[in-house]
Amino acid sequence: MSKPKPEEAQDAWGASCGSGGEFFQGFVHGRWLQVACPVNRWRWARIARPEGQPGTDSGSAPDLPLKVKRLHERFTERGILPAQVGRTWIRLGGDELLPGSGMGSSTADLGALIGAVHAWTRRGEIDPSAAAAWALEVEPTNGTFYRELTLFDHRSGSFAEPWGAAPELDLVAVTQGALDTVDFNRRLDRRLRRGELTRDLLRRWAETLALLRRGLDTGDLEAVGRASTQSARLSRALAPRPLLEEVEATARDVGALGVLVGHSGTATGILLDPARSAAPEGVAEGLRRRLPEARPIHLRTGAGGIRWGTVPPSTPLPPPQRGPMV
Repeated sequence: MSKPKPEEAQDAWGASCGSGGEFFQGFVHGRWLQVACPVNRWRWARIARPEGQPGTDSGSAPDLPLKVKRLHERFTERGILPAQVGRTWIRLGGDELLPGSGMGSSTADLGALIGAVHAWTRRGEIDPSAAAAWALEVEPTNGTFYRELTLFDHRSGSFAEPWGAAPELDLVAVTQGALDTVDFNRRLDRRLRRGELTRDLLRRWAETLALLRRGLDTGDLEAVGRASTQSARLSRALAPRPLLEEVEATARDVGALGVLVGHSGTATGILLDPARSAAPEGVAEGLRRRLPEARPIHLRTGAGGIRWGTVPPSTPLPPPQRGPMV
């Protein structure tokens, strides 16, 4: 398809969601696998000609995260984006996702840029596996590029098994501090090489994954909650979970389905069945009693995937679906 004439040129945009953590994370069948929990917090990227510039990059854009800059370099080095589409053409926005929290902030930013580049080049539908491959050139990613819940090899992208739509759940999450995704995954490699993953741990990961699959297949939300909680507990073999004990105690107090945690971050959340569990506001209050410094966030599960399109210059993008503080 030919490029539009200058007077017809439009801005390109992409959007990608964050995650509330992982329903499952562990080493199973010889792979590091995850089932991410996509939520209604979205990041967007926009490619727009800077006002007053005829089509050249006047310099760097220091407000862009380093990982987004690296992905932009990949696109220009390989001729996907013309050289004149510099970093000053790119704007990021949308919902706040704290970097390093385990809520998929970097993945969402990278996915948003992938969507915007896709819209700019007018290449048809987005292949989520191809999108993940681009993101993996920068850092380990997760399965939120897929519209369905997906059992995903977040290290290589070589395995992706869609498991169907995410159940409709509320999630009240808190975070504390940050972890670097790349560094965290390097440590996992070292532990694997040293044989630090015991047979018992590997067996329990496999059992937890099987329980999650059964729960999702049968619509048994209590089984989903038990599996997610067990996965969160087992994850302490890989990283400190400073919030898990207090969050899990709050979950028991309010009769929640269970808890879940982020992979390379401190995000820890309480899973709620909207039809049966306590109201998110009450759960948030319980968290604040146990964790006075906490700022609980109310999220909802939803479809993953990358959205993309074009809009006339200066036209606002649709507002993202926010997950409010509660």
